[in-house]
Order: sequence, then structure tokens, then C-alpha cells
Amino acid sequence: MHKISENKLVSVIIPTYKRHEKLNRALRSVVNQTYGNLEIIVVNDYPEENIEDYIEVEDPRIKIINLEENKGGSGARNGGIERAEGRYIGFLDDDDEYLLEKIEKQVKRIAELPEEYGLVATGIYLVFGDGSEKRLKENKSKSGKIYKKQLRDNQIETVTPLVKKECFKEVGLFDENLEARQDYEMWLRILKEYKAAFIEEPLVKQYIGAEDRVSKDPKKRYRASKKVFEKHKEEIKKDKKALEKHYMRMGIELAYFDTLEAIKYLSKSIRLKRSFIVFLTLLLPLKFRKRLLDKIRRIKKKI
Repeated sequence: MHKISENKLVSVIIPTYKRHEKLNRALRSVVNQTYGNLEIIVVNDYPEENIEDYIEVEDPRIKIINLEENKGGSGARNGGIERAEGRYIGFLDDDDEYLLEKIEKQVKRIAELPEEYGLVATGIYLVFGDGSEKRLKENKSKSGKIYKKQLRDNQIETVTPLVKKECFKEVGLFDENLEARQDYEMWLRILKEYKAAFIEEPLVKQYIGAEDRVSKDPKKRYRASKKVFEKHKEEIKKDKKALEKHYMRMGIELAYFDTLEAIKYLSKSIRLKRSFIVFLTLLLPLKFRKRLLDKIRRIKKKI
């Protein structure tokens, strides 16, 4: 067992895009961490404004990167990773918060683990527009080799893990060609090479408001799901359950706008196991179908 006295530098990367008040809330949650050896990298993904004019939090550990063009969440995170000097890297969206002991508890945990562990994730609180909270655990998977589970469903919310920087050197950065599902695909690559550990305690607050975190455009979701499938299809096809879930996901997104293509994918999924309920939605007029599909996606959460 290692000791925490090594006190390794942690880099926290915060991409931001026109959320000034929320950004300051996020910054305060990092500046006030009980673990102090930090660099806080704010990546401004809105080149039209000078983000320094809006940051109210004063701390010498804050570093600003102003991108020359809008690159989206993945491009902004990649810019932060490339500049990060820490041994460990954490990510925080500009409208979310770390709880005070998050980084300290993760650094202690990762210092206890064998070298083959690449990250430690935590539980999370979802905070809704009315102020109510829901605890979402990050311990669906037991610690260890969880690549097979990641093939089937996303196991990690991006605001929770503390990741060894070496992981990104080993497997590469976020795929900027994906319009959605970039986080899922990133963890898929890392978890193929490294083990993961989980702290059950919720140590992050993620705010769920009117702005949907995932693209509301089903065409973008479908294109991204298709690219992820093609990129990893050799591994996906080795696992029947993973293959069924990927077919179902693409079928659901297609059902919003392309009935014939949706039938193809949902038929493949049904032959493997399920998706019959989603298949039946194709019998409904499109406007009613969309409402039902939205409900199904919310119930399944990770779809």
C-alpha cells in the first residue's frame, strides 16, 4: 500500500462555453477542495469572448486556454489534456460541482491500487431543475476489469473519474469526429487496457436542466452510435449481449426519423434478444412515436 504523502499533482480540466455564472460555481468547488496540489485548466470554447472578464474566482492555480475556434466538448477536453502537467486528470463540466473531498478520496484510493488500474470513479448526485436530487451510483460494476461491461453499457459518467494521464498517452485522446457518445468511446478504449475502481459515495453534483447534456438531435446520436459501432465492431460482435444493445440503440435513434432503417436494426436486436416494445412503436404515427421513444430513452437512461 502506498502513502498519500507523495502528493502528486492533479489537473482538473473544465471546458466552458458561455456559462459564466455556472462556471464560477464549478471553479469554487475545485478551488475549495481538501486536496490542494492542483492545477485548474479552464478551456474557453467560445473564441468570441475573453473568458478572463467573467471569472470571479481568484486563485493562482487557475490556468486559461482560449481556443482559436469552437471545437466542442471533446476538442476542449483534448486541449486541456495536452496542456495538463498533473499525474492524474479529472474532468468537470462548467455547470457541475465537485464535493469537497472528491479529489482527496480519489487520490488516496488510486495510490492504494496496483499499477494496472487506470482510473477511480465515484458516485454522483443528479440535481434537477426543481432542486431535487437523485443519487446515481457509479458502482454498477465491481472494481477490476470491466471492459466487457463497458462494451454493453456505459459504466462511467465523465465528471466522476480521476484518470492517470498515462492512459491518454496509451490509448489517445477523445475522438473529435464523433457528434455524440465521445465519452463512452473514450472509456471503452481505456477500459480495454486498464482496470477501474469505484467509490460508491457520491462526490459530484451534476445539474440536469432545460439544456440536455446529450444532443437532442436523433440523427446526430445515430451517426455517432454507428461510428462507435464500426470502430469497435470486432470486439462488440464477440459478445452477443453487447451486439444486441448496439443494434437496439441504433434502432431507437433511427425510429425518430427513418422507419425502414429502424426496422432493420430492431429486427437484428429482436433476433438476438429484445427490443420488441421499441419495434411496436413503429406502428404509431411519427408524432406519437417520438413521445413514446423519449420515455423509453429516459427509462433506459444509458441509451
